[in-house]
Amino acid sequence: ARTGIPAHAIRRQVRWLELPSEVLDAWKAGGITQSHVEMFTRVADRNQTMELLAQCVRSKLTVRELSERIGNVSPELERGFFDKAVCQTCPYNSAVQSSLFVGFETHPGAKCGNPACFEAKQGFFLKENWAQSKLAKEFGTRGFLFGHRSEGNIEMILGDAGQRCLVCDQFVSMLRLTGAVVSGYAKACNGPNKCFEEVYNGAPPVPAKQEAAPLKEEQPEKVKEIPKPAAAPVATPLPAHAAKSPAAPAPPIEETGPVLNTYRGERSREEFLKPLLPAAIMAVELDDHRIARLSLLALVSASREAKAAFTEQFGNEGGTAPPDLAAFIFGKLLPEQVVAALQVSAAGQVMGGGTGKARAIVASHFGISLEESWTFTGAYLNELNKGEIVRVGEEPGVQLWTDPKVMAYREEHHKGKALLSLKKEELIDIVLKSGADLAGKVP
Repeated sequence: ARTGIPAHAIRRQVRWLELPSEVLDAWKAGGITQSHVEMFTRVADRNQTMELLAQCVRSKLTVRELSERIGNVSPELERGFFDKAVCQTCPYNSAVQSSLFVGFETHPGAKCGNPACFEAKQGFFLKENWAQSKLAKEFGTRGFLFGHRSEGNIEMILGDAGQRCLVCDQFVSMLRLTGAVVSGYAKACNGPNKCFEEVYNGAPPVPAKQEAAPLKEEQPEKVKEIPKPAAAPVATPLPAHAAKSPAAPAPPIEETGPVLNTYRGERSREEFLKPLLPAAIMAVELDDHRIARLSLLALVSASREAKAAFTEQFGNEGGTAPPDLAAFIFGKLLPEQVVAALQVSAAGQVMGGGTGKARAIVASHFGISLEESWTFTGAYLNELNKGEIVRVGEEPGVQLWTDPKVMAYREEHHKGKALLSLKKEELIDIVLKSGADLAGKVP
């Protein structure tokens, strides 16, 4: 009450101490702002926090952009089926904190920043009420599985479910955390592959349907009813283990639609490429044009800044998705265009991403010398207070106040006055209007 600081602001700042130390270190180092720190209190999972922090520092995310990314990994509370009364005062409810954030407009729709808690509540409700769900009534599934919990061996079921599945607890619907069905997996088998193959790919052979020969219109009188064959004498059935006669080949199996599984196909493709592609890349010479194309693709795929520079150069012709970029870079760019695009994209990444220290090192290798070319500017001096301007001017590498031109200007306009008795604007005038050579005077 004495300080006038609202109690909720103090509670909010105390919560910052619960954040990973890396977040606070990034704030102290100037990599993120106070508003970024407040946004991170919406995220409960440490791994998720660290991933978002890396994106924030690397890509220089604004507070709004960070909020959007948190929202993308945080479920909307309104999509929860459980009783959300306790959520109304939970600190991970974005609506609870929305009035505390500064520097950006809040987005409609409360988000849960603690997906583990949301998942536990959502899962418990679905488990208790699954028999009454629409999916259970429509498809007969016996339960559910969250898609992010699948280990990749779940199979989608096309057509009607087998009788064995209808009484099996592994006959499930695959859901997203919000309860939405994963496309194609309203009916799925989470059981052993052998069982799935027996039910859906191991049906007994079905005789192929034979089409009748086309009738000739000019000879209708020859079309006769085909007599039924005489009944064959009843023979003693063979024992189950008896071999079939080679003279009686098995009838052809009727073709059925394939059981499609996109994940399985992509996984097989990736497993095929995993050992081969790196080895193939390492086998080519460094001056091979494909290395430059590969470097360009890797750069624009990994860096938003590089992609922005690339798009500014080529427009939307190259697309934005990785497959489109790969097709454009490897299929349409001329060799000279690849080199130019690589330069532009690399410059965009260096200027937009990374750190200032890294940019200074790069600059030194491109003929830019901070020690020789840096100079005082009004923008830099205005960021300092009066005491800092005086102290910077006294540094050994600067020595502003002993420069002959600075001393002459000060004598002419502020004779007899001590430096700290002058106003900040007067100190800046002395530095900038004295005519002194400021190049290379690096504080």
